[in-house]
Amino acid sequence: MEENLYNLAFERSVLSSIIFEPSQFDDLEGILNEQDFYLPAHQDIFAAMKMLVQKDEPIDEEFIKKELSGKKRFDEGVMLEILACNPISNTSAYVREIKEKALKRHLLTLTTEIKRVTMEEELPGSQVVDLVERKLYEITQDAQTSDFKDANTVAIETMEYIQEMKKRGNSILVGVDTGFADLNKMTTGFGKGDLVIIAARPAMGKTSLALNMVENLISKNKGVAFFSLEMPAEQLMLRLLSIRTSINLQKLRIGDLNDDEWSRLNDAVEQMQGSKLFVDDQGSLNINQLRSRLRKLKSQHPEIEIAVIDYLQIMSGTGTRDRHLEVSEISRGLKMLARELNMPIVALSLHMWRKRKKRRKLLSVSSETARQAILSCFFRKN
Repeated sequence: MEENLYNLAFERSVLSSIIFEPSQFDDLEGILNEQDFYLPAHQDIFAAMKMLVQKDEPIDEEFIKKELSGKKRFDEGVMLEILACNPISNTSAYVREIKEKALKRHLLTLTTEIKRVTMEEELPGSQVVDLVERKLYEITQDAQTSDFKDANTVAIETMEYIQEMKKRGNSILVGVDTGFADLNKMTTGFGKGDLVIIAARPAMGKTSLALNMVENLISKNKGVAFFSLEMPAEQLMLRLLSIRTSINLQKLRIGDLNDDEWSRLNDAVEQMQGSKLFVDDQGSLNINQLRSRLRKLKSQHPEIEIAVIDYLQIMSGTGTRDRHLEVSEISRGLKMLARELNMPIVALSLHMWRKRKKRRKLLSVSSETARQAILSCFFRKN
């Protein structure tokens, strides 16, 4: 129903409040834009207000009329309706309602656009999905009404955080358990919204490090999403079983096991079958596809606490010819996704080593303390 898509009374009240108290515009400009208003005349008036602020001119009826009359877009009747509304001192609830209605309208427009490009344009299905993902992301970003937090708010929230940590018994581990005591101590675990890059030259054990972290998590019944762009899921499982059973990987590959090892393997497989591990081993994957799949998986399985990507260089972006820009785009997309889903994302990456004063940089992660912990090679499994 159309009434679910707009609220003209709320729109008039907000515009009236700005006209009678122009200082409110500074608070609303970063939240509202003209497209959030349903009525075109309301859109024009809000746009005129923005223009007047840029010109350092007062926001009042006469200046709005002057600004719009020159463009032949001033509606006297609509302005009278706005001025007839009683101004309100607290517009927060009204603004939220206007944004909510605008979000629904944008989504309705998107469904129409999806139908058009699907039926009328000869685009591959993957490009249509990319278009939808991009448009949907733009809509959700615009729908956010967050604003600056003042020092008082931040201080209160920080104290609440510290008190919550105190209730945990001053535990070193705050984020997701890495599986390594020293790394946990130096990083307090991987935090929600973190993008962690583990980089090393080929054959230095990036995947082994990541799989030890994964095995630790699933052994504690934590959810893990693993995007294996290079290795089939079966090979990934072989490595996890090798870690869990302490059986040599080569022996597992050829099935050369004694009775005790077979027993340990059967137990490990049974445990793995009940674990919360989800593996995507499609080799060709771009940032939009990964974003879509992880969002869907997270919505279906909220228990997922971390995502691992092996590895960054195999991913593709949105088609730019500059690989450096493409990798930057992928990294930026992963960071935004980690914040959106409020979970850490760990991405493995090739790092071309070079000599520096006879030392070789073997591994880098997102923080200096974590890098030092890894390079020290003094890890102790928890």
